Amino acid sequence: MSSLIQRMRESFATRIILMLIVTMVVMAAVFDLFLIRMQQQSYEKNVVSDGTAQASILARSVRLGMFSEDRDELARQSNMLLNHSDIKGVFLFTPMGKELFSQENDTVLKNKEIACSQTIRNEIEQAGSAFQQTEDVFIFWQPVFFDAVEISAEALYFTEEELDTGETEFQREIIGYAALIKSKERFKEEVIHIIYRTGLAVLVFLFASTVAIFAVIRKMTRPLKTLLAEVQAHGGQARGNDIDMLLTTYSRLFKDLEESFKTINTFKEGLEDQVAERTRELKKRSKNLAATNEKLNTALQELSAAQDQLVQSEKMAAMGQLVAGVAHEINNTVNFVSGALPPLKRSLAEVRQVIERYQQLDGSPADQLSERLAEIEAHKREIDFDQVLSDIELLIANMEEGSRRTTRIVRDLRIFSWSSRETWEEIDLHTALETTITFVHEDLRSGIEIRREYGDIVPVSCQLGRMDQVFLNILTNGMQAMKGRGTMTIRTWKDEDHVHIRFTDTGHGIAGENLSRIFDPFYTSKDVGEGSGLGLGISYSIVKQHGGEITVESKEGMGSVFEVILPIAQNTTK
Repeated sequence: MSSLIQRMRESFATRIILMLIVTMVVMAAVFDLFLIRMQQQSYEKNVVSDGTAQASILARSVRLGMFSEDRDELARQSNMLLNHSDIKGVFLFTPMGKELFSQENDTVLKNKEIACSQTIRNEIEQAGSAFQQTEDVFIFWQPVFFDAVEISAEALYFTEEELDTGETEFQREIIGYAALIKSKERFKEEVIHIIYRTGLAVLVFLFASTVAIFAVIRKMTRPLKTLLAEVQAHGGQARGNDIDMLLTTYSRLFKDLEESFKTINTFKEGLEDQVAERTRELKKRSKNLAATNEKLNTALQELSAAQDQLVQSEKMAAMGQLVAGVAHEINNTVNFVSGALPPLKRSLAEVRQVIERYQQLDGSPADQLSERLAEIEAHKREIDFDQVLSDIELLIANMEEGSRRTTRIVRDLRIFSWSSRETWEEIDLHTALETTITFVHEDLRSGIEIRREYGDIVPVSCQLGRMDQVFLNILTNGMQAMKGRGTMTIRTWKDEDHVHIRFTDTGHGIAGENLSRIFDPFYTSKDVGEGSGLGLGISYSIVKQHGGEITVESKEGMGSVFEVILPIAQNTTK
C-alpha cells in the first residue's frame, strides 16, 4: 500500500490530475455562488413583479371605498387578497399619510409599524409606485386614483348629443395610498431549494469532470509511460520521480552526443581539401557573375536614361497644357481691347464731328450764331451725344480691364517660370494653387466648378516649381476624370506638424484593384495617346523628396480624393 502511494506521488500524471481537480473545485465553487446569486435575483424580481401587480389590483379595487370612506367596502375588498397565504396585511392611507384602514391575518407584522411617510409619498408621485422590504416581509406601495369628469355648466341643461363637445376629459386625483404586505417565508424556502438544487448540480458536474479528467490524462500520458518503461528497460533509473528519470537519461544522451561530435570533427578535417577545391570553383564562377552584373548595370543605366527621357516628355506635355492655357487667357484679354476698338473709333468720330461744328462757329455772324448752336444741339440729340460719351467711358474701362488681366497673366507666368529653379524657399501654398489653376487648360476647366475651402495655414519651405507640377498633375487628372462636368473641391488645413492639401473631384473614380498601382510609373487607365502614366508617379516622387506624403481614396463611380501632406519644418538643404 505504501509503495503504491509512493508511486502515485512520483507519477507525473497524478500530479496533473490533482492540479486540474483542485482548479475545477475552485471554479465550480465560484460558479455555484454566482449561479445561486443569479437565480435568487431572478426569483426576487418575479416576486416583486407579482407583488406590484397585486398592489395595483388592490389600489383599483378600493377606489370607491376610500372615496366614500366605507370601511365595510374596504374590508370586503381587502379580504379577497388576504385569502392568499403569502399576503399578510393590507394598509390604506389618506393623501396626507394618515392610516385609514388596516387588516392583518398573521402575527408576522406584530410590533412592526407601517407608516406612509413623506418620503414614500414623494417616491410614489415620482415613480408611480414604491417598494420596501424588511427581514420578514415585502411592502408594496401604490397610489389610489379617482378619475373625475370635468362637466361644464352647459352640460347641466343639455344632453351630450346637443352639446357635441367631443371627447370627455378626465382628471386623475390621488385620494390615498395602498400598502400590500407579503411574507418572505415562501421566498426564503425557494432560496434554500435553489441552493440545494444548484449544489447538487455542481457536485454532479465535479464528479463527471473528475472522471473525464482522469480518462483524458491517462490517455494523454500513455506515451510518457511507454517512454519511461523503455528508459528503464535500457538501463535507466529504476525508481524515482518520472521527470527526474527523464532528466538523468537525457543528460546521459547529451554526453553521448558530445562524443559523437568529436568524432565528426575528426572526419571534418579530412574534408578541408575538398572544400578548398570547391572554393576555387566558386571564385571562378564569381568572376563570371561579376561580368554578368556589369552587363546588367549597363542595361540599367540605359533604362534609367530612357526613363529620364519619358519624364522629360511628361514635363513637356505639362508645359504644352500650360502654354495652351496661357494662350487662351491672353486671347480673352486681347478680345477686351480688340473688341472695344471699332465702337470706340465710331464714337470718337461722332464726337469729332460735334467738336468740328463748334469750331466752325468761330467767325460766324452774330445773327447766325444762335441758329448754328440750335443745329449743333439738334445733331447732338440725333446721335444721343450723352450716350456716346458713356459708351466711350465703358469701352475705355473694358480696355483697362483687359490690360489688367494681361498684366496679371504675365506676372503669374513670370512666377511660374521662376519657380522652375531648383531652390528651396518659404511659399504660400494658396498663391501657388491659384497660379496653377490659372494655367489649367480652358477646355478642362469649362463646365467644372472649383470650390475653395482654404484654411489658416502657414508658409511651407519647398521647391515651388516642383510643387506647381504636383498641383497641375492632380488638377489635370481630376478634371479629365470629370469630362467637363462636376466639382473640384480644394481644401487646406494644418495640424501640429503638417499642412494638408486635399483635392476632391466628382469624376468616375478608380477601381479598387487599381488603387495600389495608381502611383506606379507608366501605369494609366486612360486611352492610348491620352497620357503616359508618369504624371502621378512624378508627383509621388516630388512629394517624397519634400519629406511629405500623398494619398488617394476612391470608389468606382463616386469620385476620387487626393491628399498632399507636407511637413511644416522642412530641410532646405536637400
